[in-house]
Amino acid sequence: NLAKAFFVLLALLPVGLLVWLAIPQFPLLWADHSYWQNYAISLMLTTVIMMFQMMVALLAAYGLARWNGQIRNSVYLLYCLLTLLPVQVMLLPNYLICRELGLLNTQLAIVLLGVFSPLSVFLLARSMQRIRKEQSEAALLDGAGEWDLFRYIYLPQVKDTAWIAAGL
Repeated sequence: NLAKAFFVLLALLPVGLLVWLAIPQFPLLWADHSYWQNYAISLMLTTVIMMFQMMVALLAAYGLARWNGQIRNSVYLLYCLLTLLPVQVMLLPNYLICRELGLLNTQLAIVLLGVFSPLSVFLLARSMQRIRKEQSEAALLDGAGEWDLFRYIYLPQVKDTAWIAAGL
């Protein structure tokens, strides 16, 4: 127990140091209204991105998990490779796409580039592929449709993975 406490304190030491250095700067921060306005905008954009990213990722992962075609493994590999790409590699293509769509210097560009992230689709698809086919087959025999399968079979079983993919 003593060793665990030591490692926790050791891990929290940089955080404490940063807070100690930042305390003298707090009066400057409280008076700066533009900071708080930009912070609120950033918080709003992050919330919108996370909501839409989860909707897109859950539906795409469900389609990837339920798809039985030969191309599925190639698509899944593409998602895997896109996850491994450094962000810097995609800067120029993202810029060119936003320029062609007329979205440069807009908040919509930030939202669209954040919503279509391959990492959450990759994580959720992998989690959904682990769900046994017998569960969905039994639900289909009982008269469930695809939407029912998604809502009542797949979604509850990947709820924890969805929270992790959302970053919460």
